[in-house]
Amino acid sequence: MKKRIIASVLALVMALLCLPFTAFAEGDAQKTQNTSDASYELDDFARYGTSEEYAIVPCNAGSSCVDDGGTGIQLWKTHRRSNQIWTLGKVGDYYYIKSKANGRVVDVPNSKAESGQQLQTYDYHGGNNQLWRLESMGDGTYCIHSKLNDSLVWNVRGDVWDNGAAIQLYRMNGEANERFRLIHTSTVEPMSEWGSSRQDCNGSDWSVWDGSCNYDWYYNHRNETDLYINSAAEFFGLASFVANGYEMLGKTIHLTRDINLAGIQWTPIGFYGHWFRGSFNGHNHAIIGLSCIGSADYQGLFGMVAGGTICNLAVKGTVSGDDHVGGIVGILQYGHLCNIYSEVTINNCSDVREGGICGAVAYGGLVDHCTQNATVNSTDADKYRGGIAGYSDGMIRYSVNNANVNHSWDCGGGIAGGSGSGIFEYCANHGTVSGGTSSEYIGGIVGDMNGGIIFGCYNDGTVRTSNNDYVGGIAGRKVGDWNVICCINDGRVYGDDYIGGICGEGRPIKCLNTGVVTGDDQVGAISGNAKSDTPWCYALAYSAANLSGKEGSRAEWVTATEIMSGRICYELNLDDVTKDYYGITAPLTQNIGSDPMPTFGSSGVTKNGSTYSNGEFCITAEVDRGYGSVDGAGSFKPGEKVTLTAKPAAGCVFDRFEVKTAETGSMNAWNGSQVDYPNVKVTTYKEETIDLTI
Repeated sequence: MKKRIIASVLALVMALLCLPFTAFAEGDAQKTQNTSDASYELDDFARYGTSEEYAIVPCNAGSSCVDDGGTGIQLWKTHRRSNQIWTLGKVGDYYYIKSKANGRVVDVPNSKAESGQQLQTYDYHGGNNQLWRLESMGDGTYCIHSKLNDSLVWNVRGDVWDNGAAIQLYRMNGEANERFRLIHTSTVEPMSEWGSSRQDCNGSDWSVWDGSCNYDWYYNHRNETDLYINSAAEFFGLASFVANGYEMLGKTIHLTRDINLAGIQWTPIGFYGHWFRGSFNGHNHAIIGLSCIGSADYQGLFGMVAGGTICNLAVKGTVSGDDHVGGIVGILQYGHLCNIYSEVTINNCSDVREGGICGAVAYGGLVDHCTQNATVNSTDADKYRGGIAGYSDGMIRYSVNNANVNHSWDCGGGIAGGSGSGIFEYCANHGTVSGGTSSEYIGGIVGDMNGGIIFGCYNDGTVRTSNNDYVGGIAGRKVGDWNVICCINDGRVYGDDYIGGICGEGRPIKCLNTGVVTGDDQVGAISGNAKSDTPWCYALAYSAANLSGKEGSRAEWVTATEIMSGRICYELNLDDVTKDYYGITAPLTQNIGSDPMPTFGSSGVTKNGSTYSNGEFCITAEVDRGYGSVDGAGSFKPGEKVTLTAKPAAGCVFDRFEVKTAETGSMNAWNGSQVDYPNVKVTTYKEETIDLTI
């Protein structure tokens, strides 16, 4: 069977329009992911190096980060302001770590290298008390060693996630409060790179489970930090070990082979009283045939996780249960879940908190670059169903849901069904989110949110209920002012009362809606009930009857032409008001002539008089990893020529490029009339190398 291979880039044609292009290739046999290439594994510091700004996030506190508190280095809830942003500079085999807030570096006071010593920032002088060795822990995290004494590392005092917890020196044990992930903050990834690096569950050399159990991989290496699993029986041995109290604290477990669980009933790794506390690196291998069916709580490949990282893995199967059910993890109490691709269907759950990736993400959890590509289904009258998480008080970033979320009760979302203090940063939903006849609080990103932040998120999935209230393209209900920021909805939204293109109820800021919004009462293109103004928000003309269904708006109707011109992208980025509510300047971009509307990670827009333009055009490659590449991408100025060449991987052959340009299309408005809509035109090229002019 031949496999279609896809690549896409942004480019320009002779008509001076910036284009995305897609290359297709095919091979005589199914192409599988190259799982031996470490570049597919998520490690921001390995990818960006010292040129990037970072947040530093410990594994025991996923929604918090290292904070320059003035009197000492501490842990604090993420807000992305300058005292939580760090840069690194290399000095031989060591690094200094500098605060963006004051230019000072992390320092051991008075060079007093002993366990329990809280760290501070101090003017840089290059002494050993300001230099640090970064040791990779094999899961995308680092232990940070002092040059004064290599046995002493950064440590979150007390292994807590509380605001103000000291970052101190402590003798290394490799546990979650000593493993730190460097998360890039200054570079905004293009939407084509959101989600997991893998986009399939293909594999080779499968180890097929017969229900047996093997412990040798542990007993033969029990004193080592790194352990290796090479068979399905050994993988079940991990589940059995944890069930018997061996929680793998401080261990990193590496998967070295693709596994087929063969549909045999699975026992989740970790359950109440015996949490999984280690790290698990799948190294981009696949686990298929997962069958975790029943009525128990905390169902998933992993049941209950508290610490470490689960990363670089593709999983396919079916999971059902009662409370806290997820395709990968039932509950992520604390720890990091990174670069996971899921085709796990969630079915017939009978209680609260069910999600495609996680049933629930607690305050200490981080979900980063994950993709859900199978449905979440529930007919039970209980809350919280989501494409990524049923409920989240942690941080979810750069994650994507492609599948439908179907449920019959309150609080459903494309990313999360509900949240209290959660942070959602650069997430996208492309699936339909459907409520039943008794469903309220349905959102393209989050259904019901009682605090926290939704920043830089995108929805183009339909969001709907049969005949109920509080439905929004981004959030069904968002309590609090101006904490839905820089979001875009391009999906159809409908329900009964309190229906909005951005929020069913809530007060967003710096957002754009182009999706059609309909309902009965309190229906608005921006918010069904904003309760006050929604400044610097825009909506496509005729997308709804009103900008706000209840109370004043200060938003603005705009045309398809104005959106495609770059004007709205430019104005959404004006001023730094977003930094008052979340410490990131508005990040929207638009390759004018290519992107029909604002997006993320392409080219900035400038204004000259009444004209909007790109100073440089961002030409980026979008390639299904492992299937090939495209040479010639980069940044180009108007008038420059661009040569793009498809480079299929071994076993694949080139088929075609698809070049996309923005054009005015049409849509059915809220009242049924035909109105202009910012659309895309696709042109096909059969040449393996194409020359374009900016």
